[in-house]
Amino acid sequence: VEVHLADQLILPASLAAGTSRLLVSELSMHSRTAIHIAELFVPDARFRQTPQGALTLLEIDGIAHEPPPPPGGAADAKAVSQAAAPAEAPAAVAPASAAAPARPQQAPAEVAPALAADEEVVLLTLGSLSKGGGEMLRSFRDDMSHMSRELKVEVRIDTAGDCLVLKGGAAERRSAAAELCHSDGVLAYYSITRRA
Repeated sequence: VEVHLADQLILPASLAAGTSRLLVSELSMHSRTAIHIAELFVPDARFRQTPQGALTLLEIDGIAHEPPPPPGGAADAKAVSQAAAPAEAPAAVAPASAAAPARPQQAPAEVAPALAADEEVVLLTLGSLSKGGGEMLRSFRDDMSHMSRELKVEVRIDTAGDCLVLKGGAAERRSAAAELCHSDGVLAYYSITRRA
């Protein structure tokens, strides 16, 4: 692979299934930076560099990431129908009286969280938390903890269900939902989108 193409292939290869092999004349600074960034965002991916004469074999063990279903798909439609919110609530927030959020069933023991009257759920794109890397999830938890203190609302992270549960007064929950879902808010920072 040409030296300037290699750095463009590193992140997709870290998300792909199986082992990707790139034979390059040299690993440029861009390639080394791309490997470092991929290790931060996809910590389960593995990278190996092996000299092959004048060339370098870069092997990347990807994590087999699967993109979420396209908008309008069956799973998306089911989540939308179960998460209908009243007009005064933000679009991504379902009231406590609504049905529990739809989830992919990974194991029969998985149960949707029961919501109290002072709780609302923010549905996130499938896989956004459940397939997130360890470092990303640690940082996200720290940010949610900080937001909880600032806005005086408890934010519970349901990693397996790809959702957040907001607990507190109605005004505090609305403020938290607005902060989460704002175009430059916390979710945007992590490139997480919400299920409508």
